[in-house]
Amino acid sequence: MLVVLDPDVELRADAAAVLPGIPQHVTGAEAVAAGPAVVPRGYLSLALTFEVADGKITRIDVIADPERLGRLTLAVLDDSG
Repeated sequence: MLVVLDPDVELRADAAAVLPGIPQHVTGAEAVAAGPAVVPRGYLSLALTFEVADGKITRIDVIADPERLGRLTLAVLDDSG
């Protein structure tokens, strides 16, 4: 994962995406790469958005607030190759 992360990447999560005591903002490739895993519960519980510059991920936003999720436009990608 470190290969695709900018050294100064930011991970920002809304309050609904993290447990109390867990930081909502993390900076740096090492810290972001060590972040928590997302486990689906059979319905959309969160979404990740990525900003990319010069082929590197520079920012990741974690959205879990139901109101914000409801405003997203989503699509299912065809993985048939």
